[in-house]
Amino acid sequence: MGFIKRYLKLEILFLKMNIVAVSKYGISYFLSILYELMNGLMNIVYFYVMFGTVHDIAGWERNDIFLLVILAYFIDAVCVMLFIGTSSIPDYISTGTLDILLTKPLNHQFLLSFRRPNSVQIINVAIAAVCMGVEVYRKNGGLVSVLFFIFSVLFSIILMYLTMSSIIFLSFWVVRVGSVWEVVEKLNSASSKPGDIYPKAFRIAMTFFLPSLVIVNYPVEILRMQKFGLLMTHTIPITIGMLIVNQFVFRTGLKHYEGAGG
Repeated sequence: MGFIKRYLKLEILFLKMNIVAVSKYGISYFLSILYELMNGLMNIVYFYVMFGTVHDIAGWERNDIFLLVILAYFIDAVCVMLFIGTSSIPDYISTGTLDILLTKPLNHQFLLSFRRPNSVQIINVAIAAVCMGVEVYRKNGGLVSVLFFIFSVLFSIILMYLTMSSIIFLSFWVVRVGSVWEVVEKLNSASSKPGDIYPKAFRIAMTFFLPSLVIVNYPVEILRMQKFGLLMTHTIPITIGMLIVNQFVFRTGLKHYEGAGG
């Protein structure tokens, strides 16, 4: 617990530092917040305009699809807020900044992933969280369903980080490959639709290779159809598997890295 508290305090400190840094430019900071607020609200309006006359898709009701969209939005906002700094690793490698960061007395992966949060995304996280709360309340599936849904969402955030960072860590070998992480974002967007609309081969790839359906579809399926077994049979094992891959790629990458002058 002491380890977790230490790094939680550090992340809160990083967020505070980011708020102080961006708030120095008052007008720009205000406009950034306003933009994120309008963007979030427009996404909600856009959904209801697009699906206003659609009652269901592949057996998924309109409210279920809305929850999918909001969950994808929430996970994306949390990822950008907390560990968008992971995408800077290719720059650290090419500029030599990584040499300095590796001398810091902190867990290297934590420092590289979480040192540059984006506090402006708090607006998007709050909007998505409120919308999710309303939809979950409307489902009225009971306390057990809600708890399983919450646990599944937590694992989805972890799995999203592991998937994204595993791709970026390939920058230790090929610097430009780090930008491929945007593919994960595209798949996250694709998985904000019912997985049943996709061909079987595509669903398998989006479950076991780049697990975007596990990240977005499964929490809603757990809540919607009370498929509690998905958490134990798919989400957790796939997350553990991705963790092993993630650690292998990162540690092997650090050993391969020879420094800016190497």
